[in-house]
Amino acid sequence: MASFLWHFNQTELDAGVVPDDLLTFSKKISGGLFIISFIGTAIVCLGYGFIRWIAPSYDRASLRLLVYGAISHMFLGAASMCRNKPFLPVKTCGFCMFLFIFCNVFSAACFTCMAINLHLVYVHSARNIKHLGWYYVIGSFSIAFILAILPLFPKNTHYGHNNHMGICWYNASTHRGSLLWAITTIYLWVAIFILYCCISICIILIKMRREEVAINANLAVDSNQNNRNYCFSHLFFRPRHRLGTMPEEQPSMPSSLLQSQLSTRNDRKLESSYVLKTVSRVIWYPIVLIITRIWSVINVCIMAATSKVNPFFSLMSYIALPIQDPAFIAAIRQFIYRIRPSKKEQKAPALELSLSRHTGDLSNGTGTHSWTSRQRSAWSPFSMSIQIPTKIHPSQHQSSSSSSEQNLIHESEIDLSSCHRSSSA
Repeated sequence: MASFLWHFNQTELDAGVVPDDLLTFSKKISGGLFIISFIGTAIVCLGYGFIRWIAPSYDRASLRLLVYGAISHMFLGAASMCRNKPFLPVKTCGFCMFLFIFCNVFSAACFTCMAINLHLVYVHSARNIKHLGWYYVIGSFSIAFILAILPLFPKNTHYGHNNHMGICWYNASTHRGSLLWAITTIYLWVAIFILYCCISICIILIKMRREEVAINANLAVDSNQNNRNYCFSHLFFRPRHRLGTMPEEQPSMPSSLLQSQLSTRNDRKLESSYVLKTVSRVIWYPIVLIITRIWSVINVCIMAATSKVNPFFSLMSYIALPIQDPAFIAAIRQFIYRIRPSKKEQKAPALELSLSRHTGDLSNGTGTHSWTSRQRSAWSPFSMSIQIPTKIHPSQHQSSSSSSEQNLIHESEIDLSSCHRSSSA
């Protein structure tokens, strides 16, 4: 950190002036990231149009907020690149600053509304909240518009070239007055959004953890679940389950009824897992809002408290602003999804071979275990539990109907490690 600080003019830093080399370096990085975000935003808009055309029922409030935030972030990038040019005309600078503040606050408010919507739906089980989507947009638009137009009313305050910042910024009579306007109209509200997102995310993660415990109890996971090695990713994905031995089959159960019950239980498990995975995808956006916006809040607080410029936080505030774009968030999420199951995907061919051998040994008159396309699709690198429905041979239907109603439905769930050991044996 010390070596990084000494690359810039220490006198200018102590005077609260952003050095030219730091400003030039920050402009190049943020400009390149904004250009990439423009392309990503175009892809997001095309995807949203495709969803509206193919499946309008998937047009949810969170999806609309995501699209509004992406479009707002595109205009934010254009305004940011425009205001970085030196010595703009007063009217051009005023328009760029108005657009910059409006899009800055509006995009952050949209992601915060996603956290509010997720909190209401997942934690409080709110239903029929489609009308809230308009309240989210109208509220975010109103707050952003008022904060962007507010600095234009005082006579001694306007948008213009700021000699300390070196760009188009607030141009009050004093530098501390400009910082006060920046804190009041941007960073205070961003800090409020960050605080709420932190609280909401903690509540949602606690709820997800409780749901996971309830699902595990419902699936009758045995005691060796307590020896799992938890890591940070288990907060967002269903951990793999190591299940016990196969239960005994009930040959008196009719095959059609057995298959129906198994299908119902599998659908319930997939539905529960789908809810958790959906929440884990939506929760990324408030998390990224916290990670990207915290740098600018810390930077302006340091400048207001010490009247000095911190090069590291100033650079990070430039770099982190374009990364808030939803296209970047989706790319980061897909990158994490690819990195995490890489080792398990290499074992997939051996897994299928061992399962085929194992199920071949089991089909000797007691039942036939088939590895169908549905079971292949059920396998996921994030959930290593395999469900294999059992078909009962017709010759075994010898018990009466009264005894068949008293039998319990058992599902054959085979742990991957036990399958491999049995196949090698």
